[in-house]
Amino acid sequence: MKKIITLAVCLVSVLTATAQHRIGTFSVTPRVGVSIANVTNNDIYVSNDVGENEKIKSQAKLGGTAGAEVEYQAGDIYSLSLGVMYAMQGNLYKEHREYADKTLYGISNCRMDIHELNIPLMANVYVAPGLAVKAGVQMGILLAADFKFKSQSINTVVIDGKEQKEYGDIVKHSQSMKDWMHTVDFAIPVGLSYEYENVVLDARYYYGLTKVFKAGDKSRNSVFTVTVGYKFDL
Repeated sequence: MKKIITLAVCLVSVLTATAQHRIGTFSVTPRVGVSIANVTNNDIYVSNDVGENEKIKSQAKLGGTAGAEVEYQAGDIYSLSLGVMYAMQGNLYKEHREYADKTLYGISNCRMDIHELNIPLMANVYVAPGLAVKAGVQMGILLAADFKFKSQSINTVVIDGKEQKEYGDIVKHSQSMKDWMHTVDFAIPVGLSYEYENVVLDARYYYGLTKVFKAGDKSRNSVFTVTVGYKFDL
């Protein structure tokens, strides 16, 4: 029994010692990093060169993120933070061929570019010196969204009795999708951060709660971010 009590006292002492800043103080952390984003259930269907509908699945897209968070040290081992982060989101599609208007096209660099201003409210618990587990809620505000791709016509011609492929010019396409999408997006962020000498490495996953498009589908934002920042006491 004495050993259990001693262990409990030691554990409390260790946890108490993990507070990063004095209780009741504020700090601000500018952060910059990368995002790996996808829009779930955002597959597209195209008519291929043999007249069949082909499903092109959405794939993860690499982007950037930057912003800052203000943190309030509410207790010895826990704090609250409120941030404003710009994030590049969306998804990619693999290169494919599409038959349209009696012409075969090669489609490349096909993607959905989504730009959001995200406002995360997080609860942080310091479970070891410098190491925090965090979870919260986030509201995202849609800034812009575009569907983009490049197309190149592919024709079969006969030269000297032999069939050859003739490729046309590469044409860039871009269409705004903002009017088709919800302006506000809610998500649940969870993650970990590690602080050493005021440098903070942060990794988070954001699970989207709001449908991306206004039409009745099940698309959601799914985003993973890794950022590095520097914490300043206020």
